Order: sequence, then C-alpha cells, then structure tokens
Amino acid sequence: IQMFRIFASIPWLISLKINCFRLVVGFSPPISLIYAANILKIPIIDIMHGYTIYKDHWYYGYHNAFKPKNDLPSTICTLDRNSEINIKKWSSLKKIKLYSIKNFQDKSINDHGNLLKLIKLNKDRGKLILLVTLSWDIDKYCLEYPHKDGELHPKIFELLKKIKKNKKIFTIVRAHPMLNRKPRVIKKLRKISKYLEAEFDNSKMFSHLYDLIDTHITTGSSTIKELATFGTKTLYYGDTHTLERDFFLEHKYNIAMYASKFSTKSIINFILKNKKGSANKFY
Repeated sequence: IQMFRIFASIPWLISLKINCFRLVVGFSPPISLIYAANILKIPIIDIMHGYTIYKDHWYYGYHNAFKPKNDLPSTICTLDRNSEINIKKWSSLKKIKLYSIKNFQDKSINDHGNLLKLIKLNKDRGKLILLVTLSWDIDKYCLEYPHKDGELHPKIFELLKKIKKNKKIFTIVRAHPMLNRKPRVIKKLRKISKYLEAEFDNSKMFSHLYDLIDTHITTGSSTIKELATFGTKTLYYGDTHTLERDFFLEHKYNIAMYASKFSTKSIINFILKNKKGSANKFY
C-alpha cells in the first residue's frame, strides 16, 4: 500500500515542486495530493464542502485516527458545529488544526448587482423568492424515473414550468457549473427560467443573496445547509437517505424535506406558505 501511495503521488510531487507551490487548498483532496504536499512540507488545507459530517463518514470519519500523518491534511475547515465535534475526535489526536468557518456570507462581494435589483424589486411587489439549485448529475442519477442522459429530468421540468406560470413566485435557477458541459440541459432551462445563473465560479459569490430567499428546491446541494443558516426551508429532489445522512439536523427539524412525497400542486402551495421571517434562522 505504501509503495502504491508513493507511486500515485509522483505526478503531484513533480507538479508541486516545479511550480514552487507554497500552499495547497482543496475540497476533500485525494490522498495522493495530501501525501505529496506533506512530503514536501507544504501546508495543505481541506475546506469542507458543507455537508454535516457523521462519526463514520467515509472520508472524514474516525478511521482517520489510524492513518499515517502524511495521509492527512495539515488543516481542516468546517462549516458547522456537528462536523467540528465529530472531526475533532480524531484530528486532535493527529494534531491537525481545525477551524469552524462561522461566517461564509460576504456582503462586500457583489457580482450579482442586476440579480439583486431584480430580487428586491419582486420582493417589493409582494412576490416570494424561490431558489432552485441543480446539481451536476441532475440529468442522470437524481430521481428514480428513467430518462435520457443529457436531458433535464421531466419531473423537474414540469415543476419549473408550472412555477413560472404562478405570478406570486419569482424564480432563480442556479445551475452547477458542470452543467455548462451539457448544452441540452442549459437550453431547456433558458426557456423556462426567469433568471439562470449558469456560469458560477469562486470569483462570483452568491451567499450574500441568501437572506433574501424564501424557499429552496434542490436536486442535491450543500446550499441546503447554507440557506438553513438564514432560516430558508428546502424541498429535496433526490435519492432516499441523503438528507438523513448528510443533512440530518436539517431533516430532523423539517428544515429540509423530501419533495418526492408531494405533488407538484402541493409543492407550489408549500412555496406560497413559506414566506421567510427574520425569526426563522436555524443556527
């Protein structure tokens, strides 16, 4: 195993050395990269994606207590208290620095000026603001119904079409950046969405708009947890058990619920009844 790890890390060792990297930051970085960074004594920071970590999590679970130090990052950043508690059980043994990022909302970064104006304008008109976040695998794995690869799932398509007809709802559809590689999905979305932010990267912050969102529908996104911070409820279209596993607190307190249990009509009624108040904040 050790020989395989050394072999797998060779490309990373060469790249890090040649390019004189002084810091590595990633989301759940591969062990080969972690190992290479540690061998070269380059700090490597793992910024977690946003899912709540349980004690036997496949990547962040307690089994890490038995791993060699070179297979673990030098620093881990979490987004919630429960993840911090579960990771601390083994990170403290390995003397890994652990930080909880309490405030990921940066209102000073505003790359969505036009969208912000649209949202405020529609709020002033008494409309409810709905955010729909679409994961990269929406066209393939998300629901149990068969459909052609590369096509937007018909159930989601049907829901968005009916929502658009409702004059009391203003809809923002935010697609995962990997969906840009699937033009047929994007083409369908552009026909039905009032606003589609298809191109999203780390230079365009979205979190400063969260406090304005009344309801959230997703096919799977860490946005569930981020929006829960601002008291926004989520309806989740996706595989069973994901909420109990990755968002167990949000599921336990009915902040996040499975949409598959509801008809399209009841989902629209749910959206209309969930105007967010300032007292709804979860964390």
